[in-house]
Amino acid sequence: MEGPSLLALYHRIKKINGKTCTIEGVGIKRKGQVDLVPYGKRLIIREGSSYIKVFFGMSGTAVTRKLRNREPSLTINAEDGMRLFFYKCSLRVLSAEEFQLYYRPETDIMDSLWDPSSAKERILALPSDCIADILLNQDVFCGSGNIVKNEVLWRTMVHPLRRIEDISVEKINEIIEETIKFSYLFYKARVNGSGIRSTLGVYRRRTCPSCGSDIRKENLGSGKRVTYWCPSCQK
Repeated sequence: MEGPSLLALYHRIKKINGKTCTIEGVGIKRKGQVDLVPYGKRLIIREGSSYIKVFFGMSGTAVTRKLRNREPSLTINAEDGMRLFFYKCSLRVLSAEEFQLYYRPETDIMDSLWDPSSAKERILALPSDCIADILLNQDVFCGSGNIVKNEVLWRTMVHPLRRIEDISVEKINEIIEETIKFSYLFYKARVNGSGIRSTLGVYRRRTCPSCGSDIRKENLGSGKRVTYWCPSCQK
């Protein structure tokens, strides 16, 4: 789940905030006031001085009704009857000190405190990294995932394996700006329930809508992540 999808999910379930709840999961049992904090690709459940970091991965979700024949990874039961069920999630409990070290909203592409100048500094500090890796680096673009990566590189006409040292500062600024612009299109599509396909130019496409060339699908970057790109448009 990428940042835009996580933020849309947060807005669907945030009514739990401020309620006294019982939280139960494997090795987790707590009771107290709950507040949810969206951060990048993870949802933070704050209860007292402890924090539960929830990672949804590719197929995790949170819903208000229990799904049949599936055991939740975590449940939250509010005293007023509201319930949340988290499925296919990995969980980690953080102390207040660990949370303070971990949480940096200025790096979150969906946060109002997002700082593009800070992102630019971090990018320029990694001159030998390819731009495909940078767009998945959560210390630079917290919340960006494979869909955002593919679409931003196509929209800015940049080859996925271009190294930062070979990209102009002007183009880096454009990539930063387009990351935020596309991420909010992605988010709006999730909120509206219209699906994101209409916002996609290259991801899981066969032909480039700009030039008609065949889209290439390759495992690129240090993590060998699936990458869709146009060999005619992206140089």
